[in-house]
Amino acid sequence: MRNFSQTRPLGAFALAAVLALPGVAGAEPMETGIWLQADPQPGTLGEPVTFTATIRAADGTLRGAVEFREGDAVIGSANLSGLEPGPEVLSVGHGFNCALSATGAVMCWGANARGQLGDGTHSNVRYTPAPVQGLPGPARAVAAAGFSGCALIQNGAVWCWGDNIYGQLGDGTNEDRLTAVPVQGLPGPVRSIAAGFHHNCAVTEGDALWCWGGNGAGQLGDGTDTNRNNPVPVQGLQSGVRDVALGSYHSCALGWGGDAFCWGIGGRLGDGTTEGSLVPVPVQGLGRQNQAIAAGTEHSCALNRRGHAFCWGNNWRGQLGDGSSTVRLTPVRVHGLPGRLMTIVGGHRHSCAINRHQRTFCWGSNTYGQLGDGDTGYGSFIPVRARTGRVPTGVLVAHYHHNCLLGRAGGIQCWGWNQFSKGPRVRIPLPENVAGGNFAPAEGRGIAELVTDELPRGRRCVTAHYLGSDDHAPADSGERCLRITP
Repeated sequence: MRNFSQTRPLGAFALAAVLALPGVAGAEPMETGIWLQADPQPGTLGEPVTFTATIRAADGTLRGAVEFREGDAVIGSANLSGLEPGPEVLSVGHGFNCALSATGAVMCWGANARGQLGDGTHSNVRYTPAPVQGLPGPARAVAAAGFSGCALIQNGAVWCWGDNIYGQLGDGTNEDRLTAVPVQGLPGPVRSIAAGFHHNCAVTEGDALWCWGGNGAGQLGDGTDTNRNNPVPVQGLQSGVRDVALGSYHSCALGWGGDAFCWGIGGRLGDGTTEGSLVPVPVQGLGRQNQAIAAGTEHSCALNRRGHAFCWGNNWRGQLGDGSSTVRLTPVRVHGLPGRLMTIVGGHRHSCAINRHQRTFCWGSNTYGQLGDGDTGYGSFIPVRARTGRVPTGVLVAHYHHNCLLGRAGGIQCWGWNQFSKGPRVRIPLPENVAGGNFAPAEGRGIAELVTDELPRGRRCVTAHYLGSDDHAPADSGERCLRITP
């Protein structure tokens, strides 16, 4: 088992500007949000420092350039070079789904035996979305997995509902909850949340990672295998965390510098061994060029800044997409994906991605039609095109045997194991629209990166300025200060 504490801390981020609602044709350019992060911190004189600006806009059709400035001096510029998924406004669990409405209400539908819909009942199945009860205000993110769900409220608090046998609701008990209850013990406001089968995690506004719930394989990363019904800090990841993705018994995180780490059950960590780890270990062979991380039930994937996908872990049904069913202990590149990828997700034994041409591809198991190509059966060891049509800046999610996709206009399509359509059909091999909801539109993010080794020694404070476009207004980040040492 490796000791993560020797790994260098990762970078940090700054946030400025507030998003406006999507505009209409002929309106003023809509507002954008911009983050700036620097890695490493501190820097070393003559060694490269990477500044990454992340631009956020409600409709995701971002284009243009970013200037990086120290005071009034421009130290470099870069064009936006790709899109990331926006905040989780759509999420799917084990037989149920949740999404944000246009007003920030959390709406869920599907199976409900453990109260995972949060509507105050144990009703067997809901085929149309119903609001989660007990939330103190509008949400800005939702995360569902297993038999529970969580929402990130606009003030940065996290509330959860449903199954709580492992403490995954984080309220200090092991009692199931039919309506939302607050997570207790998080150190300040939260930026993002993620859900695993029996555990959940949150990234704070200070880029620290905290997790709670089931921990039998060490998936909480606190150095133990003890279940936790309140959040605990993940060892070595109390700064610089960009994103987190959770499987059934493992977890993975991505740092602002592009490093990927995993922990939990062995064989899924990408570290070249079958040994499990109670603390994060680096994924081998990916380098530091990653912009997204995803976790399926038994495998994980990463998307690098060139838009190439790499996966590792269990591969019995071809979910790694390398043309084989061979288990991979280190990442392998997914074969046959045309064009640069914008996002990637993992299900039980399948994976899906969207490319820059706004097409959806899936691979792996297809027993329930989860590949979305109109067929059911064993599946495919390489990607096949799902019949979603073109989906501009869609938010794609997967869990167990089904997938859902939120488009820019707020419409949702789902396919695979049926949890959204009345009738006797268990398998839905082609994407179908979800009825009964007024959902929030998908959001996208563009990134621009500057690498420089010319910063003088001393304390340097840099800002990022998005120049804007015909559709999006300019924006400025807050200062990101770091020290350059000899």
